[in-house]
Amino acid sequence: MIAKLENVSKQYQVGDQTIVALEKTTFTLNEGELTLIIGPSGSGKTTLLSLIGCVIYPSTGTLWVDGQEINSLSQNQKAALRLNSIGFVFQNFNLLSPLTAEDNVMVATYS
Repeated sequence: MIAKLENVSKQYQVGDQTIVALEKTTFTLNEGELTLIIGPSGSGKTTLLSLIGCVIYPSTGTLWVDGQEINSLSQNQKAALRLNSIGFVFQNFNLLSPLTAEDNVMVATYS
């Protein structure tokens, strides 16, 4: 298991309004499986990926990534998990222009 969500949801409070970015979701992402996440704009795809990537944290429910329950980790433990277990490939590359391609890949190890 790479990641598991049990009744995970994400809401944001904007003034007196609650924005639901992801409805309660139960989902398991297994190693070796091809998984497609599709849906219309605003359906929660980016929110789901941000949760699995430990960039944001659930409002409700329980999230496991790499066998660790994210909800109970300290900020330092979450940072270590992101550094050592999670990688992102962005659509627009987000490269640092003065660096070579190899140096861009290695940036995380310099931090």
